[in-house]
Amino acid sequence: MFSEKAHEESVLTWILRAVGFVLMLVAFLLIASPLTTLFGVIPFLETLADIGVFMLALLLALPLTLLVIAAAWMTHRPLIGGALVVAGLALAYLLHRLHRARRPSAPTHFLPTSP
Repeated sequence: MFSEKAHEESVLTWILRAVGFVLMLVAFLLIASPLTTLFGVIPFLETLADIGVFMLALLLALPLTLLVIAAAWMTHRPLIGGALVVAGLALAYLLHRLHRARRPSAPTHFLPTSP
């Protein structure tokens, strides 16, 4: 009886976590929706803006959801909460590194040479 109740609560907890993630994703999409409206004049740019806004919202919602879940776990199970904090921060760091790696570097051959 106790294991069945624990399983039910575990399923409910994961459902609530997924709902929280979806709500955070929708919130970021709504925050960035003026950007897609701005590009709505040109259909091709609107599609690109929609895709970009969704990817940005997803990349923001995922680590923030992990950090919120970790904050809740810190009071009950500090080791699991700490692991989730590390996972969320590592994901944010990796996304930052990917963003920096894709940024084009300035060409050096156009710089004036020193006398």
